[in-house]
Amino acid sequence: MDYEYDEETWDELEVNGNAANPTVYKINGSNYFKLRDLGKALNFYVGRSADRDMYIETDKPYSA
Repeated sequence: MDYEYDEETWDELEVNGNAANPTVYKINGSNYFKLRDLGKALNFYVGRSADRDMYIETDKPYSA
């Protein structure tokens, strides 16, 4: 599958009326966000472990 990668885009994201500043990539016309950027903006935990690989815990707050 070929992807048309347009690099970063200047599309904006707002959370509860406040501007969030995640890195946004436009690929084949769709916006993609880094999962940790969304975790920070929406206050959820993004983790990684050998057992679970990448995972999200919405009941835990964001942690850098």
